[in-house]
Amino acid sequence: TGNPPRRRPIEMGGKPECAKIHSEPVLDESIIVNQDGTLRNVFVWVKKGLQEWTFPTPSGPVVLDQKGCTFHPHVLGVRVGQPIEIKNSDEFAHNVHALPIRNQTFNFTQPSQRSDVQRFDRPDVLVKFKCDIHGWMSSYMGVVPHPYFAVTGEDGSFALEKLPPGE
Repeated sequence: TGNPPRRRPIEMGGKPECAKIHSEPVLDESIIVNQDGTLRNVFVWVKKGLQEWTFPTPSGPVVLDQKGCTFHPHVLGVRVGQPIEIKNSDEFAHNVHALPIRNQTFNFTQPSQRSDVQRFDRPDVLVKFKCDIHGWMSSYMGVVPHPYFAVTGEDGSFALEKLPPGE
């Protein structure tokens, strides 16, 4: 009941190179509750029941971009072994610090207009990404061994297309 929590502006004032990019305040994406109580940016996946199935790993990358001193998208999914293209579309350096539980961490400075590719070898839900230069920057990645995952959209909805029958 009542109004959903308001999204707070991210404070970029300590880093003028970031603050001057935006004419409007950048809002925190940690928890976004819609008027009807649904949630945006939630990683949804089939946790068990697919052990008997095998699925080819996509060769094309998923993209995590650093643009406007924020990670885009805030939440995404990737398959185990699938390439992750990490881009820096900004005019200055960022730091990419992945904090997985079941995979090896990585932490590197990424110069302006650069792209690097990483992979995770094991399922890991959720892996936090952060920038050690710009402390408000964060993103979360679900790493799963199958294609049955989604991130809830603006209206809180999601779809798991062609899910095999089972429990």
